[in-house]
Amino acid sequence: MLRPSTWCCPLQTLVAAMEQLYALGALDEEGLLTRLGRRMAEFPMEPPLSKVLIQVRSPQHPPPSSRTSTHVLPPPLSPAAS
Repeated sequence: MLRPSTWCCPLQTLVAAMEQLYALGALDEEGLLTRLGRRMAEFPMEPPLSKVLIQVRSPQHPPPSSRTSTHVLPPPLSPAAS
């Protein structure tokens, strides 16, 4: 087992990273990955961004095609209107 002095980065950095993952819901109280944490690990990006992607595609946020309103932004202007 590696001693803390041989780790890749300072202990404070590891603690800060674990605190961030816990705050995002990626780690449980024991420091183990949650189901959300496993899904977040599938994305090659920063944890907060991967959580956003997961939340956007969750059942609480249906895909745009199933929403009642089809336009979030006004329709684009036609070439004649510009």
